[in-house]
Amino acid sequence: MALCATPPDLEIERNKVNDPKRRAENHVRFVRQIKQELKNRKRNLQHIRPWYARTAGQRGLANSGKVKPLICGIHAEHSRISEMHREPKVPTVKVLATDEDRANIAKLVPCRFLPGSFDKRFARDLDSQLANSGEITEKQRAYLVKLVHKYRRQIK
Repeated sequence: MALCATPPDLEIERNKVNDPKRRAENHVRFVRQIKQELKNRKRNLQHIRPWYARTAGQRGLANSGKVKPLICGIHAEHSRISEMHREPKVPTVKVLATDEDRANIAKLVPCRFLPGSFDKRFARDLDSQLANSGEITEKQRAYLVKLVHKYRRQIK
């Protein structure tokens, strides 16, 4: 027996792989396995979907625009995982308002704002918040400085 000769079993296996009919059967089997895995994933992730996304198709609202359908369970799984890895919320630290903060708020309250603007709500809410507790956060203080600069022409 020569050294370069292949064993008969290996030769048969090689012919099976090279056979186009066998290759097509393997491909079909592979595609079926992938489809079944996707179905199983969707079935396993159904409990993650919110109730309105899960029953929207049954109620006929899926394409009406009232309910945004969930494209795939994988997106829900991704959002659930990203929520798990999110940093914990840090409690806001409130500090006593300085005299400058109180003066700035007193200047902003009588200003004229655009209708429905957040600036008007912020100024009025901060005014009532200082009347009750006298404390503001650092973010509120920074935004207050921005508003004083924005409405500086009305303040003067």
